[in-house]
Amino acid sequence: MAAKFYRRTVRKIIKQLSTENTLRLTVLITSILYGNGEN
Repeated sequence: MAAKFYRRTVRKIIKQLSTENTLRLTVLITSILYGNGEN
């Protein structure tokens, strides 16, 4: 359920930001999600 929420949010962000910024943000979000999952 959370995955769907994140996907929708990412899609909205992608529409608002440039590709370069989106890639940076995606990496940041991914690192945070995996980091929280490990702890």
